[in-house]
Amino acid sequence: MVKQDRKNDEKERIRELKNKYVIVGNTFAMPLSNVLNILSADVVTPFKIEEWDGFIDYNKIIPVKNIDTGKFVVITQNVAYRTSRVAISDGNILRKETSNETYLETPEGIYKILEQS
Repeated sequence: MVKQDRKNDEKERIRELKNKYVIVGNTFAMPLSNVLNILSADVVTPFKIEEWDGFIDYNKIIPVKNIDTGKFVVITQNVAYRTSRVAISDGNILRKETSNETYLETPEGIYKILEQS
């Protein structure tokens, strides 16, 4: 009986985590499952080229895009985002059919979802 409860608790926790999003800056969100790590911006090597503002070495070279020149770097599989604000939230998913964009609606605001899981 205890084992079954533990499995149910684990499944519920995993379901909750799948619905969590990382808020990057004040305008973007991404699923928590897409975030590999959040590090200090000190690890960014500045090197402006095209749309990228630098890169980091995180098991491979990952380009960095500045949301704002903050002190955090949110690392995903292929891109890192530099920002001053990082928060975890959940909310309703809104879809804009005309442009195929998705947004996260939270009590704090509406954020464009950068990467879907």
